[in-house]
Amino acid sequence: MVGAAQSSATGATVELVAYDLTKKTRAVGLKKSILPGSPSFKAETSALALQLVDALVKPATAVAKVDDGPSIPLTQQVWFWPAVGAAAAVVVGGVVTGIALAASGPDHPRPGLTITGIP
Repeated sequence: MVGAAQSSATGATVELVAYDLTKKTRAVGLKKSILPGSPSFKAETSALALQLVDALVKPATAVAKVDDGPSIPLTQQVWFWPAVGAAAAVVVGGVVTGIALAASGPDHPRPGLTITGIP
């Protein structure tokens, strides 16, 4: 909750704003002109606090979703083709490594690739 007060010759303006940090949105904002020292000062500040609590406790009204405009196709995203190229390089590297290990012959034992216990 954030509050601000501004005084003038005719009184003071109090503004209270509450934010919903889970949704990163402004939950409620109230602004009221009050006269400090007046007989109604206590009642006005209490009413302002009750309005704020009421606005925070009651369920929020539905807000229309903002259209972000036309979305860019996946193949035109900046990161798409570099990611495809990197994935292809990993696959080709794996295949080349497998072929090179298989072609090196059985005279080089590879404990990680040897299957034991099969007759």
